[in-house]
Amino acid sequence: MDTTMSLSIIALTWVSIGVITAIVMGRAGFHAWSWLVVGATLGPLAVPLAVSAHRRQPPTLFRKVTEGSSGRGQVDVLVGVDGSAESQAALRSALDLFGARIGRLTLAAVVDRDTAETPGLWEDEARASESLKEMVATVAMPPPGAVLLEGSPAEALMRYAATEGFEVVAVGHRGSGASTALLGSVATRLAKAPDVPVLIV
Repeated sequence: MDTTMSLSIIALTWVSIGVITAIVMGRAGFHAWSWLVVGATLGPLAVPLAVSAHRRQPPTLFRKVTEGSSGRGQVDVLVGVDGSAESQAALRSALDLFGARIGRLTLAAVVDRDTAETPGLWEDEARASESLKEMVATVAMPPPGAVLLEGSPAEALMRYAATEGFEVVAVGHRGSGASTALLGSVATRLAKAPDVPVLIV
């Protein structure tokens, strides 16, 4: 085997390990494209970084932004919001669909765990909190609660909904990301989640 062939095999193995790491991290709720760049560049060296990122997973509940009060209904609704027009439509649709049947109404924004590892966390937290407060102010009855969650958006929403006993999770079909797909990645993951019914608007 000549030197060129050996170097090609080493390079292919290096990139393959990185790509596999990116796929695993993407399925775990991290930013797949970011991990693809890291994985393709660092190859096998990305594996310890991935293991470390998994171990540093923050708790799902970051903090409550506002306390809500329960309505007279029986249906507890969690609405995932990110400031996009689609998430505002999800809130309006949940209010229209369930109306007086709503018991608890809670708006949840998620600070992504990849973002949370950067120094911009406080800026992201402040922006998400302000967005939540603005959306809470648009709802008259029942007065919604608002929580700021941390982690992978789909996982954080579903885990919080299951833990807190919500009957429905409502989200927009796409969030504030750049995707032009019919369903965004968060909506796609939530649509496959078995724990709580999901309303995708």
